[in-house]
Amino acid sequence: MKSFDNQYFADYRMYVAINVLLDTFGRIGEVLNIKISDIDFYNRTIFFPITKNNNFRYVLYSKQTKQLIINFTDEFREMNSEYLFVDVNGNRWQEEAFRNSLMKYGMNRLHLIGQLP
Repeated sequence: MKSFDNQYFADYRMYVAINVLLDTFGRIGEVLNIKISDIDFYNRTIFFPITKNNNFRYVLYSKQTKQLIINFTDEFREMNSEYLFVDVNGNRWQEEAFRNSLMKYGMNRLHLIGQLP
């Protein structure tokens, strides 16, 4: 995770999204559907209204993830979106785009550290 360059929007967004995924055990669709209003910073919970089994749920997240989310939302406030994770146009980040980015990051990182020919 240290190989992300958080000076770039795409890298920073991916870094925060992966941290939220790992910390909440959320599914990709659940995490990409997070709205700013779904986040309770005081109690460190995130509301997932849309889940695989159609039952809403609340999940806890760590202090580290809380700080990442706060920094991320402060940095990209001008996107003016209700969603936490958006594309460069301010629209909700789509699952297919996330998966493609994840593969790109994974393949590039593996190649850089000599795991791929």
